[in-house]
Amino acid sequence: MRAKGEAILQQADRLLCESWNERMWSDGEPIDPSPTIDQAVNGGYPWLKIRCARCKTPSDAVTGTAGFFRPSR
Repeated sequence: MRAKGEAILQQADRLLCESWNERMWSDGEPIDPSPTIDQAVNGGYPWLKIRCARCKTPSDAVTGTAGFFRPSR
């Protein structure tokens, strides 16, 4: 029963991220609220594009159990 519930939550998180990504592409700007990092990871999105809300600097972040890794540029 627990495994089925976890699978449903994972699917819901994946669909939330896919929906949010589609709206981002169609509108061309950020949409609030965005999925949480936990929802993105649980939904199968280990690579995130992020942008500082203050200075608007874009960056990439690889998520995982060891925390965040920022690729060198």
